[in-house]
Amino acid sequence: MDGTRILFHRRLAQGHWDIFVVNLDRTSRVNLTNHPALDWFPAWSPDGSRIVFTRGGYQATDADIWVMNADGNNRVRLKTDNEQTSDAQPSWRP
Repeated sequence: MDGTRILFHRRLAQGHWDIFVVNLDRTSRVNLTNHPALDWFPAWSPDGSRIVFTRGGYQATDADIWVMNADGNNRVRLKTDNEQTSDAQPSWRP
């Protein structure tokens, strides 16, 4: 990322978290997901063009890994249906 924006998740209500991006100068805060599920643990791709995040419940087996463009468009669920392990807190590997 170029260091001009901060990516974060925020609790809006019980069981409802969304992913936001804000400029460092606080001039623009955008809700990227606006979804009733838990959307959390976002991470920038190395080039800053994409975001990976967790969508799902408090139980690790209820969570899935998603990827979207940095503007919140083109969300795609990755096929990570693991019954035994956690599909949460993703990160990019250069």
